[in-house]
Amino acid sequence: MVITKAEIKAHKRKIYYSVVRFVLIIKNINKYAKKGKKDKVIKLAKKNVELFYKLGPTFIKFGQVLSSRSDMFPQEYIDIMAELQDIVPPAPFDEIKKEIEEEYKRPINQIFDSFDEKPIFSASLGQVHLAKIKDKTIVVKVLRPGIRERVELDLGALKSMNFIFKLLMGEDFLFMAQRVLNSFEKSIYDEMDYRKEAKNLLEIKDNLFSREKNLKIPGIYMDLVREKVLPMEYIPGTKITDVQKIKEKGFDTKNLARRVVEIFTGMVIKDNVFHADPHPGNIYVDEEGSLILYDFGMVGRLDRKTRRNLFMLYNALISKDPDRIIDAMVKLDALDPYADRYVIKKGIALALRSLEGEKISEYEVRELVNFANKIFYEFPFRLPDNLALFIRMYVLMEGVALTLDPEFNMLLTIGDMLDSPEMRKELIMNTVHDEYDSIIENYRTIMRILPKLNDYIDLQSGNIKRNNKNGYTYLIPGTIIIASAIITFTYPIYSLFGFTGSGLLFIYFYLKNK
Repeated sequence: MVITKAEIKAHKRKIYYSVVRFVLIIKNINKYAKKGKKDKVIKLAKKNVELFYKLGPTFIKFGQVLSSRSDMFPQEYIDIMAELQDIVPPAPFDEIKKEIEEEYKRPINQIFDSFDEKPIFSASLGQVHLAKIKDKTIVVKVLRPGIRERVELDLGALKSMNFIFKLLMGEDFLFMAQRVLNSFEKSIYDEMDYRKEAKNLLEIKDNLFSREKNLKIPGIYMDLVREKVLPMEYIPGTKITDVQKIKEKGFDTKNLARRVVEIFTGMVIKDNVFHADPHPGNIYVDEEGSLILYDFGMVGRLDRKTRRNLFMLYNALISKDPDRIIDAMVKLDALDPYADRYVIKKGIALALRSLEGEKISEYEVRELVNFANKIFYEFPFRLPDNLALFIRMYVLMEGVALTLDPEFNMLLTIGDMLDSPEMRKELIMNTVHDEYDSIIENYRTIMRILPKLNDYIDLQSGNIKRNNKNGYTYLIPGTIIIASAIITFTYPIYSLFGFTGSGLLFIYFYLKNK
């Protein structure tokens, strides 16, 4: 399909106009959110959703990413944006056939014994068809024709609008928007390369194989994998949110909700890669009651340190400990370490206090998510790029679990996971790692300060020799002050004793030498 220059210009004009509308909507949403006018925020958010549908595939995917940015938008906006559905009409089969034959450099009937023209699923980036190889039914995921060029055009137009973002929203919003856009660009290009999706699937399958029972992940026909074509094993099942059918088959929906959360939370805590797109279309239940996971184009990756800090955050939330919550978020780089700790702690404590009188098992996961998002939005919290997909994953996972079990309690489930012998051992090891990191950081700080302290002592000793034969005594409280400053953030109580003691020593030596 050839796109003319006139069509490209017309499409760019449409994007420019629509993005200006989008920015103005966001500007008003922020204004109404600060005034507490939730109904107006919801109304504007719905207009935003309609706008993104009109703009097409790139913006539908972009809107889904924005639904995880609780550091940029209020909760009401997040809730509405999460409703964006990545379902679009399928591309004509003639175009799909052409894409496949160009990838393999041979006719489609030489690759597959048969190929269904009508897709079983169609999304913004690709669509899925049934096919057969040696009388075995498989599924073939095919990239939509012309989608890469469309994405490049859309992203190019978006990037060229920095001036509009800065003019209407300010420097800070522009900085965050650029970060989100850069992260989104990498993510969407990864999703358009099915060779990467195949690699993601095999990596996650290998991680889960040894520890997860009653879970199925399709096999891959690696010799047929191409950038735009992904042939996989066909595992039929019932969509996870088709609750009535699942019940008719005799499966326990409460247990299934728990299994979904355990599997996805386990990936975050234990592995360096996790499935980041658990929407209902990617989770099915087979005839035996086993869960089936599809679509590994969007994955998140967390290093060991980040996983450790997330684990500590889970424990802090379950323990309702504001100080530990703040410490964990600072370590996750999700909170400015120089922010007003007292104000943030008070805000967290007030939100937690609203749930006092209830047992931990009676927490409502929605209240917790709302609380967390409100804190993100109203205080100097920030959302690192490596955690954006993590937030998105949990929002989608929560929706699936609550559909299966309206009374589902995510904190209770996660709390039970963390209370297992394996996780208690992990908690002890994480605590040891944290203390070790603190010791190493303090050691490095001391090593940086010691040369300066030595110069200071040499300088002071020279001055003291000239001015006061008893002046060496001032080196003692001076050294204590420096040592107290070093340990202020790690051991605040000890540093307070140090500052107090050095002050008393200064007074004592001053009066003695007077």
